[in-house]
Amino acid sequence: MRDLTPAEQSIVDAAAKFGRDTIEPNAEAWDADRHVPRSYFHKAGELGLCKLIVPKTNDGLGCSVTAMARVNEILSQYCMATAFSLTVHNNVTNLVARNGTPEQVAAYLPGLMRGETIGGFLLTEPGAGSDATSISTQADKTASGWVVNGSKAWVSNGVNVDLLCTWVQTEAGTGAKGIACFLIDANTPGAIRGESYALLGSHALGTTGFDFENCAIADGALMVEPGQAFRTAMKGIDFARVCVASMCCGLLQRALSEAIDYTAARPAFGQHV
Repeated sequence: MRDLTPAEQSIVDAAAKFGRDTIEPNAEAWDADRHVPRSYFHKAGELGLCKLIVPKTNDGLGCSVTAMARVNEILSQYCMATAFSLTVHNNVTNLVARNGTPEQVAAYLPGLMRGETIGGFLLTEPGAGSDATSISTQADKTASGWVVNGSKAWVSNGVNVDLLCTWVQTEAGTGAKGIACFLIDANTPGAIRGESYALLGSHALGTTGFDFENCAIADGALMVEPGQAFRTAMKGIDFARVCVASMCCGLLQRALSEAIDYTAARPAFGQHV
């Protein structure tokens, strides 16, 4: 693991303060609400935490994967769910910056980087998880654009999401070759947001499902074409895997610290444990 640059260390320090001042005092309430408030993303955006790996040429911070992992590790010490919500948002922001058309970049990237537009990554379906080549949400070409039908599951940030980075099949039976990626406004008619899931934990992630019922979108919504999109999706998943690993490290570090502090102060049989 390479050392952080001074600029990267500054963003890690800002993340630590954000965790102490904003996440920790509110984590329990946000978990009860089953989502973080939109102001969480706004505050993160003000600190640059919504554009961590966006290239500097797009006004991003251009952080390394090491720096991104360190930010995730720090934030997860205060609440893993809120850290993960920001990871998903950064993943979408990065995908738009690196793969979006000039029109998409102009329309969406500034709001994503400021935390005003909240991103979601819609790949998983009720019948397709790790086998992503078997997704069945279908986009059919029309004279004026595309019509999307199908269902997505486990949409992180689903309660708040504005921009749906949606992976769909364009030609049934072709597997990875037919998969494309569209950017869909969550308020588009036919895009139906589900209720937040009742989970065993991490409710603050605001996880929902999304249904698409004859959801009509323009040609300009296509971000990554069939033949290329599946590989792009897997890059996003690989990024998420690194982030989840770093978040687990942060969570375990905090758990160990809490256990040591509790044990040191715990009296038993007339003495401290």
